[in-house]
Amino acid sequence: MSLIDKGKQDMGRWRFSTKQAVRGGWDSVACAKMGRNDSAMGVPVTQRERRNNFLLNGLLTTAHTEISKHPRRFIMPRRLNSTEQRTFRAARYAALRSLQYTIAQLRNGHAGVAQRWMALDHPEDLNFLADGLQRIFDALQAIHQDRIFCEPGVNWYAEVNPNQTPHAITLGERFFTTPTYGTDSRAGTLIHETSHFRNVLRTNDHAYGVEECLELVEQAEQSDDDLRKVINNADNWEYLVEHSY
Repeated sequence: MSLIDKGKQDMGRWRFSTKQAVRGGWDSVACAKMGRNDSAMGVPVTQRERRNNFLLNGLLTTAHTEISKHPRRFIMPRRLNSTEQRTFRAARYAALRSLQYTIAQLRNGHAGVAQRWMALDHPEDLNFLADGLQRIFDALQAIHQDRIFCEPGVNWYAEVNPNQTPHAITLGERFFTTPTYGTDSRAGTLIHETSHFRNVLRTNDHAYGVEECLELVEQAEQSDDDLRKVINNADNWEYLVEHSY
């Protein structure tokens, strides 16, 4: 079964992605919250509503199965040892704390970081982002520690199977050498990976790293299609939180 790899090698992350369309779930929640285009029913819609409907009509509607570009060594993931368990617990606590703070900031209308990383600043959009982060919070908090594994000898951070329930995360060696907080941190890695789950946000990986994500945001200022990619990109959600807390 293919896996989503949050891997990095030297200058950047590597992944090879295949995509498969799905329906329902988060995109339905998002569309219900933000409103679909009712013009076919004779109900006029504003320019912002048209933009939101165009964006959300196809938002987060892709399930993803991704494999490394490089041949994987067939190493059976193992359960965490006691030291790794403590590291994971600290990272999850940091992730949940950061998520709570960012959700509160968005609910209170603080749009600066959202504009920078998600190209959104309208109050309704901020609540939409807060709802998405709440879904990540709930899912990450619910993952039992017995569903966290380690794959030794691999040069990436973490990986998930987005279709798997109950959720599980496999941690690579890079996870244990990065800081708990900050850009591309352990906390951010858990947020990134949890967003991939099909019943959470089922995000994709359209861009990797700070520079590519900011370029995607810049492109989104000109194109709703690129804006949809921003909101469907796992690293943008990660950086939204990492750069808020």
